[in-house]
Amino acid sequence: MFWNFKKATWDSYRDAVDIKLSLKPFTNDLEENWKNFRTIILDNAKAFIPRGNIRRHVPFFTHYASSLKPLLDKTDELHKSLGDGSLNFRTEINKINAEIKLIYTQLKRSRRK
Repeated sequence: MFWNFKKATWDSYRDAVDIKLSLKPFTNDLEENWKNFRTIILDNAKAFIPRGNIRRHVPFFTHYASSLKPLLDKTDELHKSLGDGSLNFRTEINKINAEIKLIYTQLKRSRRK
């Protein structure tokens, strides 16, 4: 699990944990006490500490870029016509895939600038 501790509402978390711990008195059963304590801590963490490290949605997918479209169409045509797995077919597909990877990395770099 990834937690974003900087955005946590610590006062609310502390208050909720205190209230729930006071409602569940400790007994002599260590396993039951541990289970209750762990449940209270994790449930309140999920409620008051937001999750972090989530990949963001990219509004436009580079796979549909105009520079990649001809190569993707060529790959589709090869799959339709030479889909038998011959050596020539695989060589052509590998060349096209290498070009796609190169253009894709260039697009990603230019987007970061």
